[in-house]
Formats: sequence, C-alpha cells, structure tokens
Amino acid sequence: MAAWESPAARRMLPAVEEAAEHTKLWRAAALLMAAAGGRRGRKAAAAGAPAIAVAEVLSNGVAKQLVERRRPPTE
Repeated sequence: MAAWESPAARRMLPAVEEAAEHTKLWRAAALLMAAAGGRRGRKAAAAGAPAIAVAEVLSNGVAKQLVERRRPPTE
C-alpha cells in the first residue's frame, strides 16, 4: 500500500482491512446468502458458517502459536 499513488485507495484500504479482520466479510457474506439466497443460500450459509469458525480457530489459535514472528514484520 505504501507504493500506491491513488489517494482513493489509501482512504479505502484501511476500512477494507478492518472489515476483513476476524472474518467479518465472510460472516457478512454468509448472512447475506442466508437472508437473500432462498433455500440454496441458507444451505450454503449453514455449511459455510462452521467452516469459517474452524478456519479461524486453526489459523489464529493454532498456526499463529506454532510460528513465532515479530508483528508487524520489520521490512
């Protein structure tokens, strides 16, 4: 992001990053599918919601504990 010249992108990206943390975007997508997708959307959301939870636990609870690194990385 530091190399981007677009002022619009610089303003928009922090909000997108915040929304992406802790799977907020995927949870919102599941809610939208459940609400507006009919039977098929509810079925997809019902299958996806537990998958989101498992992925979050594995990535944040397990993988990040196994790999130690400085946060944020020094670059």
